[in-house]
Amino acid sequence: MKDEFKSLYQDKPSILYHIFEQIYLLKEEDVNYGYSVFKQLTKKVEKEKIDKHLFLEYHQSIPYSKRENIHFYNNPVHDEISSLEVKRCFLRLKTNYYDSFFLHELNTVGNNYFVCDFKNKDYFFLEMYKVLV
Repeated sequence: MKDEFKSLYQDKPSILYHIFEQIYLLKEEDVNYGYSVFKQLTKKVEKEKIDKHLFLEYHQSIPYSKRENIHFYNNPVHDEISSLEVKRCFLRLKTNYYDSFFLHELNTVGNNYFVCDFKNKDYFFLEMYKVLV
């Protein structure tokens, strides 16, 4: 998130979630408009910084691996299977575990991330995740 929008929506994350949900649900012919709104609210993801941090920190760790733009974490102790796709405009986390390894790691590289789970209608600022867990 851009700093100004983070501070604007910090106490009203449901409004921000609904904006992103509307963008997510746009019809194909309205994608350009949605992308324009998305770009106004967000800044580019520091892709190289995230990729480098995760790989250098965990490439020798057994539960971690990376293939192309996707980082994987498979921890049998917690029955966690997670993948994090890092793009310049967004991050896509897929996990079966509520307390994903990647959420903790993303908190160490930035604090302006807004997490949206459109399937389960859940959302939060990542820095609040520290408080919730």
